[in-house]
Amino acid sequence: MNNFENQITLRKRKIKNYGLPYVIAEIGSNYDQNLKKAIRYVELSKRLGADCVKFQLFKASNFFEENNKNFNLFKKNELPINWLKKISNHCKKKKIDFMCSPFSADLVVHLKRINVTAYKIASSELLNFDLLHEVAKQKKPIFLSTGMATFNDVILSLNYLRKKQVKKLVLLQCTSNYPTEIHDLNLNVIDTYKKSFKNIPVGLSDHSNSVLAPALAVSKGACVIEKHLTLNKNNLGPDHSYAMDPQSFKIMMKNINVAFVCNGSANKKKHLLEEKFGRKKGIYYKKNLKKNSKISLNLIKVKNFKIGIKVNDINKIINKKIKKDVKVDQPVTKKDFK
Repeated sequence: MNNFENQITLRKRKIKNYGLPYVIAEIGSNYDQNLKKAIRYVELSKRLGADCVKFQLFKASNFFEENNKNFNLFKKNELPINWLKKISNHCKKKKIDFMCSPFSADLVVHLKRINVTAYKIASSELLNFDLLHEVAKQKKPIFLSTGMATFNDVILSLNYLRKKQVKKLVLLQCTSNYPTEIHDLNLNVIDTYKKSFKNIPVGLSDHSNSVLAPALAVSKGACVIEKHLTLNKNNLGPDHSYAMDPQSFKIMMKNINVAFVCNGSANKKKHLLEEKFGRKKGIYYKKNLKKNSKISLNLIKVKNFKIGIKVNDINKIINKKIKKDVKVDQPVTKKDFK
């Protein structure tokens, strides 16, 4: 998987593992076939601190035959093609990224016309090779959800995209249950993805009702969080019940930011205050010793450091001979040695 890039950039935002989390507010069908409400969701997403607002572009026929009882429900929730440019333009005005999930190859052309920031591949389309082929041709970043998949399915999809010369990709752990119970989130898959696909940024597409789970994912290095957003969880419609209302989304964002700050640096070093006020240790003789005694660990001890050799230099004196007599509790100094 070496030809994938280890970071992607969207509107000057760098997305990489352990980097500042890129948050996607997934609207789904929660705009309730109302353009003004769709625009309102754009503004709400921006106000809540999301980096991107995402919609879905599908046809009912992508999922069901016309005689299926669910066909009309999905037909009613189709996003009108002529709304795409209006929503996209409002996103540009509000300086928030616009993303969309196409559910068939023939729909990609509509997203190409409005020059979407990136493409999201829904979990159900992970192995839709016609769709993957068409999206790969656009040379835009791809966010790939992996719900309903085995590890081998993920590898199969990634290998296909790699052969199509896709360079910019984010891999999202996902469990496609609505809502997802917290014990089914399997956040440890984030570690598996990071270890197995070292050059690919990893994130979480979360359908749980937890405001904490995304922060836990960030603590594992996830750099993208996707979460459904609704104005009211009690509204009728297929996506409202497991989405975050604005207050919960706000709490989630705070938790994400705290987790990111807590991650800090991977380089172990002393803090400036530790350097200034931390207790320093030094090496002292444990007993009276005669000249030419060879120093070993059982002849010295550690005490609060004031003068002499620091404890972190202890290996420099082991097996060396002292050139004079020394007394118990006397600090060990460089001048003691030949």
